[in-house]
Amino acid sequence: MTCERVASENLIERYIEGKLASPLLDEFEDHYFACELCLAQLKTVQALRPVLATMPPPSRAKLPWAHLPWIGVAAAATVGILLFTWPKQGSSPAAVADSPSAPPVASVALLQLSEIQPAPYSPTLFRDGDGSPGPAFEAAMRLYQNRQWAQAAPLLAAVAKASPVDPAALHFTGISHLLAGQTEAALAALERVIALGPKSPFEEEARFYRAQALLLAGRLPDARLELERVVQGRGDYEAPARSLLNRF
Repeated sequence: MTCERVASENLIERYIEGKLASPLLDEFEDHYFACELCLAQLKTVQALRPVLATMPPPSRAKLPWAHLPWIGVAAAATVGILLFTWPKQGSSPAAVADSPSAPPVASVALLQLSEIQPAPYSPTLFRDGDGSPGPAFEAAMRLYQNRQWAQAAPLLAAVAKASPVDPAALHFTGISHLLAGQTEAALAALERVIALGPKSPFEEEARFYRAQALLLAGRLPDARLELERVVQGRGDYEAPARSLLNRF
């Protein structure tokens, strides 16, 4: 695997979207773990996706990705941020900063998608009535464990819809959406998990992942409030929640 191949075959974007399969997936991961340039580009694109998601399609179409020679995805991403955040003619910088539609540039600096770790999963912890995992849930979680989160999310959502009393599928649906860069879908699923309250063993974990999704969405006050709730719960996620709070 070479950096040139990563660029020519658009492997970074395909990887983020969960479209790489073995052995190409393994080759790419081995490469970016050892290549500082490609790892930096991957982190930049992952961090930028929530920003681009807020842009209307015509604006995204005008970004310079396809028209630039190979100067690196990170450089192109920087150009994209500048284009999107540059004040419109006749507007003041203060007006742009105060606009509710301003992009979440601060949150991109605070938390990158690449920093978010998948929630742990053990098949022995999730069993249905006959003592074995449901086959649909088990198949979806194999994709989850293989880091194919974009593919896992819709399968888990289907399981959650068929079994609304089982919070596991809904919880991992939200986390799969989050890890796939689908922030709004992640928030919707995780909020449903939290709403279950004592009926779900995932409330604390769902709050922590919801806080990270809020950071990526640029909703810093909401993220702080959620993290503070996690800290107050004094559970397994108290320490990582404190760590994130210290970065505000």
